[in-house]
Amino acid sequence: MSNVFRCVKVTAKWLPALVVCLALAASCESARQPTSPSPTTSPSPTPGPTPPAPTPVPAENVITLPAPTIPPTSAADPLVGRYTLEIVVARSGQRCEMVPEHVRRRIYTADIHPFRDYYAVKLYEATFLRDSTRVGYGCVDSRLETGGVCHQFIMKRDGDGAVSVNMTPLDEWRGSEIWEIQDGRLIALHGDGTGSIDARPIVASGSGGLWYGNGLPATDVSWCNPDIAWTFTRR
Repeated sequence: MSNVFRCVKVTAKWLPALVVCLALAASCESARQPTSPSPTTSPSPTPGPTPPAPTPVPAENVITLPAPTIPPTSAADPLVGRYTLEIVVARSGQRCEMVPEHVRRRIYTADIHPFRDYYAVKLYEATFLRDSTRVGYGCVDSRLETGGVCHQFIMKRDGDGAVSVNMTPLDEWRGSEIWEIQDGRLIALHGDGTGSIDARPIVASGSGGLWYGNGLPATDVSWCNPDIAWTFTRR
């Protein structure tokens, strides 16, 4: 009887602790119960680098020319120097409506250098066609030192107050024409014109045109002609 009583007393004494332990055990057991997996969101793929725009000619026939740090100068000839050149071609010609507006209106940095008994106009701040050791496109002209790049043309004085622009090849080659590359296409500019150097800016106009194609040779071609104008704004 005393043993039973003693056992009951002990049980009663530890009953609160036992209740706490049982509650904790039930909680842990509940935590161990399998649950449905929570939905996960797949991470968005990281975009890769933008692939370079395709070129209409081999990569070695493409060159981007920044303007030289030092522009040409001449104390004796005020025509020599650096200009912003805008070339605009008329909206007419075969499939000219397919040529974007910004293609008919080209803007370059232009350096006018004295050369022989005339001037060499060299264009910069654009991407141009050039000859390579593997493929030559004829960016040569015996009247200019092109360096194998189609980015130059000839300017001459016509008397004291006038100039002429000669952007026409001497032969079947492309030297003295401007061949630019933009957005995977070729832009070719050619023409002849005259203007006055007494006004500022210098504006010359004449006959010429623009050729716009997807390669050499091209499978998709447009032309704009015949009116062309050059505007030289002194910097």
